[in-house]
Amino acid sequence: MIVGYDITANFENFYLFKENPLFSSYISISPTLAPEMESRVANRIGAIDKQIFYHLIVEKNRNAKELAELNTSLKTIEKETFKYYFDVYDTDHTSIATYGLGKAFDDIFEIFKPISPKEYKTKILTSEEPAYAYLETKYNIIKETFGFTKRVDLNDVMAIYSASKKKEDPESLKELSDLCKKEFPDTMLGFYFEGEYFEEIGEPKKALRTFEKAFGMDEIDFLTKDMALEKIDALKADFGY
Repeated sequence: MIVGYDITANFENFYLFKENPLFSSYISISPTLAPEMESRVANRIGAIDKQIFYHLIVEKNRNAKELAELNTSLKTIEKETFKYYFDVYDTDHTSIATYGLGKAFDDIFEIFKPISPKEYKTKILTSEEPAYAYLETKYNIIKETFGFTKRVDLNDVMAIYSASKKKEDPESLKELSDLCKKEFPDTMLGFYFEGEYFEEIGEPKKALRTFEKAFGMDEIDFLTKDMALEKIDALKADFGY
């Protein structure tokens, strides 16, 4: 991430024009732009095949035509790999950095936070893509943007599990179970999800064996041995055991 103010906010834009931009996140606070930068920045971002976050922060009373044009040109970019934020504050040129930095960090690091209830309802449940694809994309963006692999948050696992059930998406449930076997290897999570996957695709014998494996592992979050036992008993009753 790079943060610039006034003249340095203009200077940081030049990093975008490197063949492989050094930074993924740009916070530009009340920039004093070089000639034609209001259009060149947007054109360059449109051509970059990399995840880019850009946050433009300006004070309300600053009458700068080029800043309005920069905002307009950045808003028109429609790419999955580009996230743009724009904030205006009723303050002066000296205080604008104090007002804007907190929210800028909050917006840019939003992808790093656990999946929120709002994100779950408005982005995951409404998407036509498989539920697991959202999780995969989220953690790929974190890796590309921040430069390291974050361990999958249990909250995110449970959000995707719930979405897989609501969307009747068994393939996401299977992919989630494979992930949990790696991320939470000593717990019931992976095998329990796999058991439910086999139930949903009509493989009760495989489901029974898988729930038996889950029963022998550690409890985690809402999953208990009693829940696995209930699944086992129900499946055995169906078979007449």
